[in-house]
Amino acid sequence: MQFYSLITLAVAASMAVLSAMAAPAALKCPDVCAAVYQPICAQNLSGDFITFGNSCELNKYTCHNPDAQLTVAYKGACESIALEKRAVAPKCDLMCVMVDDPVCATSKDGKTQTFSNACLLDVHNCLNPTATFKLVANAACPAAPVCADACPAVYQPVCAKVQSGKTKTFGNKCELSAFNCKNPNDAFTFVSEGAC
Repeated sequence: MQFYSLITLAVAASMAVLSAMAAPAALKCPDVCAAVYQPICAQNLSGDFITFGNSCELNKYTCHNPDAQLTVAYKGACESIALEKRAVAPKCDLMCVMVDDPVCATSKDGKTQTFSNACLLDVHNCLNPTATFKLVANAACPAAPVCADACPAVYQPVCAKVQSGKTKTFGNKCELSAFNCKNPNDAFTFVSEGAC
């Protein structure tokens, strides 16, 4: 009788060990994310769009809420879409592989935006038919120049001209550079020191 009890105990212990080994490891959800704002727009099964501060915040939410079933719509904050527009919006394929292969696109008004990949550009255009972007380069958009907001209050006039020959006096070289930076299509070329 004692022998059978030992065998039963050994079998029970072995089964407990095997069952613990076969059990899937608990999914470790991130508790803290970096305070970096790189917004991600996601959509739930109800069609609602939710902006997350970054991909870590999205992963944290989906890990803690596995039934949420969110799909990434595009990189960037969700744009507000009127309910009536959403009701007539075409069915968009919202499934994109999250591969970082940036593309540069431009809108009708000349605004440029970098999308993480061409699929996310297509999703944006499908979800926003009145605010579409056109692919202009298979790379990230160049960073906009940083223009000086203030120049030294030192009067050292310079003369500059545009292609048409029109001249203009600027208070100093910094003011000329700042003007050209902010107005690249109307840029003036330095002619000489002093007023025109």
